[in-house]
Amino acid sequence: MIYDLIDLNDLEDGKLKKVSLNDIEVLLYRDGSSVYAYEPYCTHEKYDLSEGFIEDGCIVCPNHFASFEISSGNVRSGPEGDDENINNLRMYKVILKNGRVMVDIP
Repeated sequence: MIYDLIDLNDLEDGKLKKVSLNDIEVLLYRDGSSVYAYEPYCTHEKYDLSEGFIEDGCIVCPNHFASFEISSGNVRSGPEGDDENINNLRMYKVILKNGRVMVDIP
């Protein structure tokens, strides 16, 4: 299902933003003209990634510092640098149309 989430101009470049609509929550990240969408919680212990930070092309969890690649959602490093097996961050397809950010969530 496609959800119309936010005006592109309301999404600050280089910042994480969690958006809620009805029963869904999506983490958005804008990098220039590209927008990425993810499930908003760390796959390790479900901490809110919108409170995390961006470092070396990754979203970093604010709790145990697991990091996920912005472009793919793949785990770059596990919690606290441990190679613990955690899942990749789930990504959603983003559609930019008429200045709006829409996300396709199956």
